[in-house]
Amino acid sequence: MRIAYVDLEVNEQTKKIGDIGVLCGETRLHTAKVFDAVQIIQAADFICGHYFLYHDFHYLQEDLAQVHRYQEHIIDTLLLSPLLFPERPYHALNKDYKTEFAQSNNPLMDCQITRDLLEEEVKTFFRLPEHTSSTKWFFCFFQIYWFSGCLR
Repeated sequence: MRIAYVDLEVNEQTKKIGDIGVLCGETRLHTAKVFDAVQIIQAADFICGHYFLYHDFHYLQEDLAQVHRYQEHIIDTLLLSPLLFPERPYHALNKDYKTEFAQSNNPLMDCQITRDLLEEEVKTFFRLPEHTSSTKWFFCFFQIYWFSGCLR
């Protein structure tokens, strides 16, 4: 199973994509070109991002549809985080690379942080007691599919 980790930076005023990070296997891309990003994403079975369904997907949806990648191909770590780490007071990405609040985001570095978070989520899930993990797993998928409009 191959996962493409994707993060966008979008200009709040123009609503245009300004910066894209993609991490897929050994391939790393930091670009402003959607076409180049989609070329890498299409090689993956799944797309993973943090807050991806509610933010990034909207800006890439048409381009991803051209390579047959839809909502059902998305793993959103933000949806899984509160279920697997309920003791955490917040679930934003921990961007240690930002030394100042006003410093720009780096989407490629955010892809790496998202990859690490998904790995932590998977490890945490498999450490849950069997009765808890099956229940939480059901709710994880229910939440993802319900909010993404894929519940059938």
